[in-house]
Amino acid sequence: MNNWLVQQINTFDDQIALVFDNNKISYNELYDLIEVYYVDIKEKFNQGDIVSILGDYSVTSIALFFALYKHKCVIVPITTRNEIEIQEKIKVAGCNYSIKITDTSYKINPENTISPSHILIIQLRENSKS
Repeated sequence: MNNWLVQQINTFDDQIALVFDNNKISYNELYDLIEVYYVDIKEKFNQGDIVSILGDYSVTSIALFFALYKHKCVIVPITTRNEIEIQEKIKVAGCNYSIKITDTSYKINPENTISPSHILIIQLRENSKS
């Protein structure tokens, strides 16, 4: 599946895209990581699934964000570490899954939430747009 935004990332070649923990990541490296994650994402999620990403702005979370975007999932970034806030945000958004980021890996967890209550989430899901 082609996606204009993700394809644009690849046009910047070896220019620096991200600096994380004193490591420089080029746009090519970011694009390659997005594609690796996309293979996993498209096997595990349906388009329109509501998926929270639990973690800070690491290379892994950024690449996962774009892989989910490419697959047309509804993305709910959650950066707080407060478990009560996390569960409330997952509930309000009606997440089907959460992805917990740990350094350079991630773990996918199913969520037992009822249908989303926020009209924006409902519309995004119905239209499979993220």
